[in-house]
Formats: sequence, C-alpha cells, structure tokens
Amino acid sequence: MSVHGHFKNEPVALLPGTYLQAQIFTDSAERWAVPESAIVREGASTFVFIKRGDGYEKTAVQIAPPVDGWVSILNEEAIIDKELVLKGAYYLNVGE
Repeated sequence: MSVHGHFKNEPVALLPGTYLQAQIFTDSAERWAVPESAIVREGASTFVFIKRGDGYEKTAVQIAPPVDGWVSILNEEAIIDKELVLKGAYYLNVGE
C-alpha cells in the first residue's frame, strides 16, 4: 500500500534526514474479499461466478477498489456460503 501526505504548514526547507511522523486511520469494518481474478467486469457492472449444480451462475456484486490484488465485496449476501470461481472467471464469461 502506498501513502501520500502533505504538511499542514509547509516548512521553509527540508534538510536531508528530516522525517515525518504520521498516524494512518483505516476503516475497521470486516468485509468478504476475493482475488481480482474472481471479478468479471462488463462496463460499469461487476460479477462473480457461483457454482450451481453442474454449471455456473453469473452474479452481480458491488465492489470496493482493489487493494494488493484483493477486492472487497460490499453486498456480501450475494456470496456468503456460496462456492465461487476464484481463478479464470474471465474465461467463463467469454464462453457465455
């Protein structure tokens, strides 16, 4: 993860060896996440494939921006207790 910061009051000149002390606040909410390879995009819509019997069903999901290769699913009820395709979802989508 990368972090970018700004000084509240810009110092006149920074000397070599000067450091910045900071606090980083993050969201503490727990969310379900899947690898980016599980997500299929069609325009502004995003989907995952869920195993149904002998086949797969494309299911719409709302996602947060990816972080380190993982994507949070915001509408968790769509995937809880389901068997998801985690790799190669793109190829299932092409075959439709």
